[in-house]
Amino acid sequence: MCSSSRLKSKNMWAYHYRNLGKKTTQPISRICRQVWSGPAGGSWDSSEFFQELTMLRLYCDHPSLIDARQYDLPKKETTWRDSPKIVHLMLDLKGHLYSEQTGQVPKAVVFSQWTSFLEIVGNALGAEDIAYEQLDGSRSLQQREKTLDRIRHEPNVRVLLATIGAGGVGIDLTCTQKVYLMDPCWNPSVEDQATDRAYRLGQRCTIQIIQKRKKELAQ
Repeated sequence: MCSSSRLKSKNMWAYHYRNLGKKTTQPISRICRQVWSGPAGGSWDSSEFFQELTMLRLYCDHPSLIDARQYDLPKKETTWRDSPKIVHLMLDLKGHLYSEQTGQVPKAVVFSQWTSFLEIVGNALGAEDIAYEQLDGSRSLQQREKTLDRIRHEPNVRVLLATIGAGGVGIDLTCTQKVYLMDPCWNPSVEDQATDRAYRLGQRCTIQIIQKRKKELAQ
């Protein structure tokens, strides 16, 4: 079962996002004009285009993930509560983790493309005393195996935070019943690979997949 949550930003952050959008629109528009006016089949440098677009995507996850000074945005102290995605994630997670399940301890996996965003999610889990493990590309093979062993076998460890690159292929997460996709991938098949970690042979529960999207923004 798959559902998509389309979330609104707080008024303050929505205002700053619009300003950010105006600043990134100029280089994106310039690059598009170069492509359209150039020869058919000509080459173009896509790095700047995707860099600006990535800034918008990061801001959709949490305002602190971009350099405010680079885009002349006000530098403000932020908490995990400044991300509607994390606020809604925590509400949904607590409803799942504290529900009465038969046969399995309620557990979940949270996927994102960015380790920095998962660290903020980890702060939210810590504030709510929810034990979790994190899996990303910085983990050694030994650390990776220890992390997976804990999420699979320790009842008090309820949540796995994983980058979609490190946790999206080749592992068994049938111990989880809920999969959260916090930001969309360019290639939908990458998301399918990630959700299949919970759908593998041996899964006895119905799996729910939750996609978090920001309404009216780059996502």
